[in-house]
Amino acid sequence: MRDRLAAMRIIFMNNYDALRHERLWREAPDSYPSHHLWGVPHLRAIGHDVEILPYPDDDTRRWYGGHIGLFGDPVQQRAVLARRSRTDLVYSGHQNSALGLAFLRRLGLLRIPVIGVVHRSYRPSARSRAFVKAMLEGYDRPLMFSDLIRRDLNRSFGVPMERMPLLDWGMDMRTAPWKPAPPTLPRDAFMLSVGKTYRDFPTMIEGHRRTGMPLKGIGWSSVEDTRGAPRPPHVEVVERAVQWSDLAPLYRSCFAVAIPVDPERATGFANTCGLTSLHDAMAFGRPVIMTRTIGQAIDVERERIGIHVAPGDADGWTRAIETLRSDPALAAEMGRRARHLAETRFNIDRYGRMLANVVDDVALRDPIRRPKARTAASRP
Repeated sequence: MRDRLAAMRIIFMNNYDALRHERLWREAPDSYPSHHLWGVPHLRAIGHDVEILPYPDDDTRRWYGGHIGLFGDPVQQRAVLARRSRTDLVYSGHQNSALGLAFLRRLGLLRIPVIGVVHRSYRPSARSRAFVKAMLEGYDRPLMFSDLIRRDLNRSFGVPMERMPLLDWGMDMRTAPWKPAPPTLPRDAFMLSVGKTYRDFPTMIEGHRRTGMPLKGIGWSSVEDTRGAPRPPHVEVVERAVQWSDLAPLYRSCFAVAIPVDPERATGFANTCGLTSLHDAMAFGRPVIMTRTIGQAIDVERERIGIHVAPGDADGWTRAIETLRSDPALAAEMGRRARHLAETRFNIDRYGRMLANVVDDVALRDPIRRPKARTAASRP
């Protein structure tokens, strides 16, 4: 077992209000999931001092120059620089939030190591090749969830593979009680679709229109069926965010989960669109129907946990829905495999351990910020 390095002072930043998630998790640690804290609780549990930066409100952003842009989040990065003398490492939950810090690091003007989660690749061009390579090489370690994105960044932008560790992120399994799906189709069976970012609602809705399969959509933005027909009565939409306490029972009782990705996002460049919904479905042991993308972190067909549909393919959605509906035993078996995969590999505890290894590796390689002392304690 490898000895753990001495405690480090780490700043965590993200592109949403992580402090809110921390507050909700502390209030109900057995029912509110911690995976949106991106391993921070695990780092703290092994002795690191982690400060979560507040996410600025709109008034603060207007004062400091706006939202996240070409060089990252201006407000949070200023806060990091103000704390740099008492910080050992910066950890960003989104690659774009700390772009300015990564550039400073690349130029040798920032002595604090920076690591960040990479959710997407970029469209290659003469301008983007130089920009992306400089940005990602400014991160001491770009943390990858998708091997396809990792390979694309290496092939298209020349980022060395060894600089981009592949980590298995996933759900907080303590908050996902599993109820195995029955081998027969319940009378009240429905499919669930959660989320609104870069989704292809019209194509998915068309598949449900043709099959008559009930669908519940949660947290969608305004949905317009571009084919001119009204939304069918068996498609129920809640156009607002839903609390986890209300969402978890829906995952637990649904027949399957639908994840439709916008065709441009699915084919334009490698990204992880729909990843959170996929992990939620896996944790609750539900099969998925998901648009195939060029940056998918998990191949649902290779893992035999769901069915892929080509981007913009309403016929494909129709066939996939009918396949699961006509063979509920197959759907139940896919759900069992999905739950097993979440329990053994894709979960927040495993991610926390992998993240801690990266933090130690960065500290050992950095000649300035390397902690001097060691403890005899081994990793949990």
